[in-house]
Amino acid sequence: MGIIVLAVIIVLIFFFLMSNIVFSLYIGRDKKIIANIVIFKVIKINIYDKNKRRKKNKTSKSNIPPKIISELLKESLPSLKYFIEKSSIYIRLDMVFGLSSPDKTAITYGLINSFLYTLDCFLINTSKKVNSSYNITPDLKDKRFELCLDFNLYIRLFRVIIFILKLLKALIRYKSYFRSKGGVVY
Repeated sequence: MGIIVLAVIIVLIFFFLMSNIVFSLYIGRDKKIIANIVIFKVIKINIYDKNKRRKKNKTSKSNIPPKIISELLKESLPSLKYFIEKSSIYIRLDMVFGLSSPDKTAITYGLINSFLYTLDCFLINTSKKVNSSYNITPDLKDKRFELCLDFNLYIRLFRVIIFILKLLKALIRYKSYFRSKGGVVY
């Protein structure tokens, strides 16, 4: 009886670790920003909602040398690359913009398109699956800006745990630089 219970627990832990997590970011035309984590397609954890008011913490500034920041980035970027390689990405971007003059709008339109499709090529070559659609419309007559972005990142839970552990390992190595007079700077 004990072996059966242990086997059931191991199978449940295995399914829990193999389940997909969705990191979702939505920026709507009504200037509402929502960031969520969805686990098991049922549990939804709201990370950020622009309409919520939060108390601002008065934190002291820490003097972290730029050399330490660059070394920390060098150590954490390979784990970020691993994170992107093992994920599936869904991006939908709708943007309407206009600047003060039509020539500036046209030049900006070309820069935005070149940046987006370069980023798209990078994501297609590095991640497991990418589904993206971009709809950028320049308004040559009026000065306006409308943005609607829907970004979802699908990844397995154990890969998130591995990524967090690698990031914590890099942070622990430089923990003495993140201290201030009042304690740890978050």
